Amino acid sequence: MVGVTTRQHPGLARPPTRIIEQEYRRAPYFSELFPLVHAVCDHDHELLVDHNLDLLRALCGYLDCTTRTVRASELPHAGDNTDRLIQLTCAVGGDDHLTSTRGTDRKYIDRTRVGAAGIVVRSQEFVRPASRQQFEPFEPTLGSSTFPAVVG
Repeated sequence: MVGVTTRQHPGLARPPTRIIEQEYRRAPYFSELFPLVHAVCDHDHELLVDHNLDLLRALCGYLDCTTRTVRASELPHAGDNTDRLIQLTCAVGGDDHLTSTRGTDRKYIDRTRVGAAGIVVRSQEFVRPASRQQFEPFEPTLGSSTFPAVVG
């Protein structure tokens, strides 16, 4: 996603807010959220990642979430996957790493080295909330703006 430019995919330059409005205007919290989404979509983003980060920041603001968001590219890091993970976690003052790969065959970090650096590796065990959606049947993989538009 980091390297995807809106020049490569012109339809991503300004996402069609009319489609979002058409699909969600009857959602209970649409009138609160649509101005945030529309403002983000109204910007010319050269990179898709910039659009996504702006949307994330807007939604975090709506939810009063003040957690700072930084890109790894803004922080010094080098070496293999384990070195980079340790350096990035320490750079933001973290002491936990949340992974979705625990219990899988994917081994992308040396957990012993991570632990020796004082970082706890925790397993992400996300259970998608089953909430009422604008349209049925329930679709568990909808985007981040869908849940607050319907649930608030």
